Formats: sequence, C-alpha cells, structure tokens
Amino acid sequence: MGAQGRQPPDYGLVPTMIIPHMSDQPCWGRRVYELGVGTKPIPRHKLTVDSLAHGIGTLVSDQKIKTEAAVLGEKIRAEKGVENAVEIIESLMR
Repeated sequence: MGAQGRQPPDYGLVPTMIIPHMSDQPCWGRRVYELGVGTKPIPRHKLTVDSLAHGIGTLVSDQKIKTEAAVLGEKIRAEKGVENAVEIIESLMR
C-alpha cells in the first residue's frame, strides 16, 4: 500500500488502522498514527485476534481520532488536488 493506497480513504477521511506488510507501509502507518487519524500500526507478524479487535474497537469508539480524521479530510478536500492536477496536465497539453 504506498501513498496511492492511502488516497481513497483519505478523501472521506475516516479513522484508519494500518497493518504494514512491507516496503513503505511502516512509514505510512506511523504517519497515520502521528497525525492522530488512526491507531498505532500493528506489524503483520505481530497481528493477533486480540490486537486486531482492540484496534477496531479504538477506531469505532475514539472520538478524538474521528474528529482528527474529519478535520484532515476537510483539509485534503480543500486542496482540490485532483482538480489542480487536471488543470496542470491540460495546460501542458495545449
């Protein structure tokens, strides 16, 4: 899951739990946690039924995470990233 894998949930930003498997996933997991929009990442090799259940419980019950996710989602949407990218690409094609 690189940055590309994070984009769809980010647009409607909902609390997120990352289970990093490889590559840049641990970095993105830490970033989600640092931003306060998700749980602390659980490395795949440390994932248990209990740790998964605890993480999901946190996601659905922690109001601070929900609030931070909503605020960040608004900031991301306000950037109009897709619209700006289309405009730049179209201007280069003229």
